[in-house]
Amino acid sequence: MMALHRIGAIAVPATDQLLQKDIEYRTNAAEIKMIISYDNPAVQSEIEKALPNSPTVKKLVTVGPSREGWIDFHAEVDKCVPEFPRPVGDAAVHSEDPMLLYFTSGTSGYPKMVLHNYLYPIGHLITAKYWHGVQDNGLHLAVSETGWGKAVWGKLYGQWICGSAVFAFGCKKCPDAVQLEIVICTVRWICHEEFAAAVFPYWAVVFQCLCPQVQAVYRIEDTYTFLAPAHIDLAEWLVRKIFRPVHRVYLGRAGLSFLDCVCQHCAE
Repeated sequence: MMALHRIGAIAVPATDQLLQKDIEYRTNAAEIKMIISYDNPAVQSEIEKALPNSPTVKKLVTVGPSREGWIDFHAEVDKCVPEFPRPVGDAAVHSEDPMLLYFTSGTSGYPKMVLHNYLYPIGHLITAKYWHGVQDNGLHLAVSETGWGKAVWGKLYGQWICGSAVFAFGCKKCPDAVQLEIVICTVRWICHEEFAAAVFPYWAVVFQCLCPQVQAVYRIEDTYTFLAPAHIDLAEWLVRKIFRPVHRVYLGRAGLSFLDCVCQHCAE
């Protein structure tokens, strides 16, 4: 993501749950030129099936083992020089240039495109500092698939700008009980200061890990959730279990900043 931002290319994150028709729709709507995928055969197979109906896509890049017809990401990185001169002149990146594009969830009709410029990360200073409460030299754990907007506003832009380290736990599906136990044990060891997650990871944490291991979260400074109104009862149940408030807000799938939501609420 950071590399795409630096060269001025528009990043379009996408979940690995997309199938051929979903990929075709997105590549044509956004005129995608390159697709970068991790080494999941099922995902890459869907991408390849979508290619005949995705005329704008010119290159495929795989992060992992080599795959026929795909550019090897690691091999190309090894060829790169360590210095990257900042683009200047017409190639320079400006604050109002397009930077990031997300597709909405498509709850009512086809997913819609939401475009953010280079000022977008600044909006999430409010999210990180005043909602998540991150601290300089702190540590923040946010659970999100990287295809979701929460992956950038929940654990990237505002958190890094505010000086907080981000704890990364990689898994290709919702964590199971064993994986969550590893995370909670890690919490005990390094004393996370904030924990943020969407509704499904919260349910997983609560029912698979926190119930038998509730003492593991006592050292967490604050907890935050991205919950829809229908799941408020979960947050209230968790409050009774960990004896701390769970700070919740609903930003929508397109990645509005917390300040955006406050302003829109006041306007209404």
